[in-house]
Amino acid sequence: MKLMRNKLVLLALIPLVIYWIACAAGLIQFHLWQQVVYMWELNLSLWEKLGYFHFLRFSLVLPIFQLSEWLGVSYDWLFSVIVPTMLFTVTYFSTRSFLRFEPELSAPRQALVVLGISLFLIGLSLFMNGRLMFAFTGSSILMWSLLSWEANHDGINFAAVASAIYLSCVSSGTFLILTFAFYFFLVVNVILRNPAVCRRSVLLSYALLLVALTPFLSLFVLKNLEYYGGGFGAIFDMLSHGYGKLLLNSNRLLIISGLALVLGLAWVFRDFIRQQWIMVSLVLIYLAGGLFGYSTALVVLPPLLVIASKMSFKLLDRLMVVKTSLTS
Repeated sequence: MKLMRNKLVLLALIPLVIYWIACAAGLIQFHLWQQVVYMWELNLSLWEKLGYFHFLRFSLVLPIFQLSEWLGVSYDWLFSVIVPTMLFTVTYFSTRSFLRFEPELSAPRQALVVLGISLFLIGLSLFMNGRLMFAFTGSSILMWSLLSWEANHDGINFAAVASAIYLSCVSSGTFLILTFAFYFFLVVNVILRNPAVCRRSVLLSYALLLVALTPFLSLFVLKNLEYYGGGFGAIFDMLSHGYGKLLLNSNRLLIISGLALVLGLAWVFRDFIRQQWIMVSLVLIYLAGGLFGYSTALVVLPPLLVIASKMSFKLLDRLMVVKTSLTS
């Protein structure tokens, strides 16, 4: 059954529709961040703005500024209307990713997945400024692309990958971690000799993409290191910006105990990890990025929501089996 042809799924989208109306009516507002507003107000041509550190993220929201000018509306109002649209996109690609594991999922359960993910994202967005919704959208698209790639073995959608990475540029941390995540999977698939990946045209296209991204990646890394004083010491100082500071402030025994716990859990859930290696790898990569910034780790939410949905249905099925055995 096609996802958007499921009438129950359409009903499950009602909270998102209400949320969109609330944003359009001005009851819920989001504001574009100061960095991009400053660049928009600069009396410079787009070419002259190209050398600015924040140009890439400015280019991401440039259509919002231009469209608001053409329509004669506030760019913050337009951004507020776009945020629920991004929430819908995250919900859509997260649900599509879930259906990669459960292609025969019943219509009511599809609706529950959509409802659960959308309500969680709506609640979360109320405590955010909307900026990271771009990164969430990129994370969900990249997740769906990788899972589709793994399932079909017929190559990966270049436009989807490029869009996912571009959407993540709202933060240097999310941009770096999504780029790393994709090329990690690309290298893994090359090592595993996936025929769809090893075609020269595929490798060339992603090599060219990396070449195009390299100046921005280098700039983001260097600027962040410079901000924290430069040198190797800056790397340790960057840890204080995320939960990496727990490693710096914790004693060795606590760290070793934590690692032992992680390894123990990995052994217990080894079958799940083997089956869902893409999802687990994404979670670990994104959480590792959180060592240097809490906002960076938040891109883990789309894969975590998919995993949580899958585990919830497994638990529900087991409870139903127990209930049946008790009543029989």
